[in-house]
Amino acid sequence: MTWQVSPVSRMHSVCLCCLKVINETVDSTNYTSSLLALRNGVGIVEKFLSRTFTLPTGSIYVSPGGQRHVDMLVQQVNWQTGDLE
Repeated sequence: MTWQVSPVSRMHSVCLCCLKVINETVDSTNYTSSLLALRNGVGIVEKFLSRTFTLPTGSIYVSPGGQRHVDMLVQQVNWQTGDLE
């Protein structure tokens, strides 16, 4: 059985992963170095690959090919509609 993940949940996870990578890229002591690093798209993408992001909602592994793998998906029942969300 395949469950649909809420677009809001997916976007929240993506934003958290992006913010983690940006925080790792920015050097608070060197503004020029930070600008150059943020302009290096290949370098930023490489920081996403072959890595596990630990988020409040669980862990997400991004494979070397860029595919996202979620360890566990938790859903809740909407008691008004009876649907899983």
